[in-house]
Amino acid sequence: LQVPLDTAGTSRGTVLVRKPREGKRGHVAISRGDGTTIEAMDTAHGVAVGKVAGRKWDYCVRIEGITYAP
Repeated sequence: LQVPLDTAGTSRGTVLVRKPREGKRGHVAISRGDGTTIEAMDTAHGVAVGKVAGRKWDYCVRIEGITYAP
């Protein structure tokens, strides 16, 4: 179920997706519900906290059958 970016940033567990672009890989992050994400950044940074705002997300989705907290 696709949701708007503002909803994704305020709802824990929402998945944010950036599609692959020419010469670049795609990316997936999980919203922490407070405007931040938890995500595997790269080998230098490992798993880290990122931001929802100011980044290019193509889709924000919730998986059907899961109850999401605000």
